[in-house]
Amino acid sequence: MEWSAGWFVAIFLGGALTGYLTALWRPRQVRRELPTEQLKHRLQLLFDSYANESMDKFVQTLEVSPQTLPLHLAVGRQFRQQGEVDKAILVHQNLLSHPQLSDAESEPIVFELAQDYYKAGLYDRAETLWLELAKSPRHGEHSLRQLLAIYEQEKDWIKAIATAECAPYSKRDELSLRLAHYYCERAEELKAQGDSLSAQHHFHLALKEDARCVRACLALALLHLERQDYAAALVEIERAAIEPALIPLLLPLLSACLEHPASQARASTVLQDWSMRYALPALHAMCWRRAVAADLEPSRIVELEQQLSASVQRQPSAAAFVFLMQETELYQHRCSPNMLKAGLLDYLNLQAREQSRYLCKSCGFTGSQLFWHCPSCHRWQTVKPPPFVLPAVTPQHVNTETR
Repeated sequence: MEWSAGWFVAIFLGGALTGYLTALWRPRQVRRELPTEQLKHRLQLLFDSYANESMDKFVQTLEVSPQTLPLHLAVGRQFRQQGEVDKAILVHQNLLSHPQLSDAESEPIVFELAQDYYKAGLYDRAETLWLELAKSPRHGEHSLRQLLAIYEQEKDWIKAIATAECAPYSKRDELSLRLAHYYCERAEELKAQGDSLSAQHHFHLALKEDARCVRACLALALLHLERQDYAAALVEIERAAIEPALIPLLLPLLSACLEHPASQARASTVLQDWSMRYALPALHAMCWRRAVAADLEPSRIVELEQQLSASVQRQPSAAAFVFLMQETELYQHRCSPNMLKAGLLDYLNLQAREQSRYLCKSCGFTGSQLFWHCPSCHRWQTVKPPPFVLPAVTPQHVNTETR
């Protein structure tokens, strides 16, 4: 019988690692595990030191028992982290085929196998396994979170809502923001299907889950404006003003309310209140433009112009300077002289397009449109608008498209 060099290596590895495992045990057979990082480091050394063929033979020859289970799991995990998902799947499937393991010992194997399937893009298989573990005291919470990741990838918001609602109440606070956006995603689907009443109901469910869900407030305000219910729209607009960075998203809706006689007085009060509370150039620009268009007293226009200039100096941007130049040209008879030159307009317009990008405060992702679900870090409601955006006066120009 001839023995290849690979088999000698496998036997050597088997003996060495069996001795290593024996050293992890106390006299009473109570296992003493190495710290996770130390075990991971030693496994990495083994993977780096020996060829893949030798490691494969070692895994095939190593006995499967409750004592060797942690090593099998660690080896499979190492295969997955190195991108060899097919080998990780084989390791974990081989473990599950051994009947001597109890249900409690099988749970971590099932969880690891589900992660293998997820890494390989086999979402349906991963979903089946994580659903089996959903009520497990040890792996239930992690399985629910992984299921949510699958449903977000597949945009299956019905399943995402049902899964998030099954979370223990002690964990619901952590999921409230995600669940609120799931309701919003489902509402957008219903709205696209022409079912605005059901869409409105889901937006209200989102606010019930998370009262600070700006997305739901914006969507409800748009629905009310489409029905010309300006009073109800203003309620949602005011509720959405929870932080200064989000005010630019609300200005087109507020502009629509300012144009309607029934809501003009209340909308003007809201605009004045915001301009005093938030030092935002876009707010001061809107106040100044309305004052000039209404031909108010020169002293009032000068006061508003000074506020606008001060806020632009605090938060300078090309878009702000473009606005100032355009408005100066439009209202020359009511504007004080300024040093801006019309020859800079093309350059400033170019810079304005570069600066008018939405930014994720979590990971730094930038884009030309608003994403409620960041495509980069996959967190919800972390993408914020640029500091100066003067939107059109009609709500149809608001881009709240999600991907």
